[in-house]
Parts: sequence; C-alpha cells; structure tokens
Amino acid sequence: MTLQSTTQTQPLGEFTDQQATIPQPPLKNDSTPAVPPMNFTTRKKTRTGIANDCKQLVAVVNDVSTSMTGEKARESDQANQALHNELAAPENKNGFILANIHFNHTAKTVVAPELATTAILPPLTTGGGTSFDTALTQTLNMVTEFMSRENPEGWDYLRPIVLFLSDGYSPVSQKNIDALHEVADVIAIAYGADADESTLSCIASDGKVHRVGTNGHEFRAFLAQVGKTLSQKLATAR
Repeated sequence: MTLQSTTQTQPLGEFTDQQATIPQPPLKNDSTPAVPPMNFTTRKKTRTGIANDCKQLVAVVNDVSTSMTGEKARESDQANQALHNELAAPENKNGFILANIHFNHTAKTVVAPELATTAILPPLTTGGGTSFDTALTQTLNMVTEFMSRENPEGWDYLRPIVLFLSDGYSPVSQKNIDALHEVADVIAIAYGADADESTLSCIASDGKVHRVGTNGHEFRAFLAQVGKTLSQKLATAR
C-alpha cells in the first residue's frame, strides 16, 4: 500500500516537502491483510522554530448504510477503537488528531478533528443508502478546514491520512476523488465480500484496496496495525 503523496502548498506556514518511508513488519496472524510500507509526505518545521514536534490528522470515514446493520457495525466499532487505542498511546505524545465521518446517502462529521487522547468515537448507527460522493465531499471539506486553521504554535503537520471503509457500492465522481487526493493520502478498505473493489480502488491514493473479512478479529487487527505503522512513522518524523 505505497501511498502516492502529492505536494501542495498548505496555509499552515511555509513548508518544504520531504519523503519518509516506514517499513512495516509482517503480522503474526497470516490471515490478516498486512500493511505494506507507506510513503508519507512530511513538512519541514516553520522558520520560527517554535515547535520541536509534529502532529498528523487521521480521518476515519465509516459506511453506516443499512448493509452495515448488526454484526458488521459492532465489528466496525471495535476496529475503530483498536485504531484509536494505538493513536492515543502515551508514547505518541498527543501527536495524532483524530476525526470521524459516518456516511450513508448523506454524510456527517461525528467527531471533528481533536486530539486522539481526548476524542470519543461514537458507535455506528446504521440505515439508508450509500453515497461515496457525499462522503468524499464531507471529508474534503473537513480536511481542508482543519489544514487552513491558524497555527500560532508552529506545529509541523504531516500530510493527513484518510481511512475510507465500506462494505458496498456507489457511483463516484472522479472530480471528488481527485480533490481529496490533493489534500490527503487515502487508504481504501473493503469490508466483506460484497464491497466493490473496483470503485474503492479509484478512491485509494495508490489504486489498491485492502479487503478484510467480517470475522471481527481480522478487521480489528488490520486497523490496529495501521495505527502502529502511523505511530512508527510519527516517531521517525520527530
């Protein structure tokens, strides 16, 4: 899952992009999809030198359509919490900003960007149809608003990561996909056998989809491993 980062000018100070590759150790459980090496765009610290640290926004975009009702929703909640636990770990020193969007035929930011150590992810409430375009637009607006905020402390913000999870299918606009790729690296996760890999591959920054089963352990292990990889990358960036 080599994420293809795009260099862009961010409002949060003047930065120069650098590339950092974080190798991913193999998982002990061979049934769980491994998280391959990730390439991330980092930005040099502001000239003021106020901050000697960096932070990163991680946005989880959950499908809450009717097809997610029941066990899928419960397993998704547990997988989200596994990711959350990794990002909020004390060794990350408040380095992660966490956000959560739920979508069906509409989309809503249920957790606005806040420190992972204080964020509380709500359980999925399912129902309705599926609109990827609505989810992409909501995610784009949320990420853009966050990255345009004032940065008086001079934090070095790494490029945002979006985890886009769905078990279904929806038509999608290439314009919306391209717009989101301009501001974030997107990891697409297909949950279960019915998820449309073709469409989700278009949403992924690297054109790849990570399929996870609905047995719970696999999904939780995968998101936990994503969290560990992000934590390792953050430590290296610091």
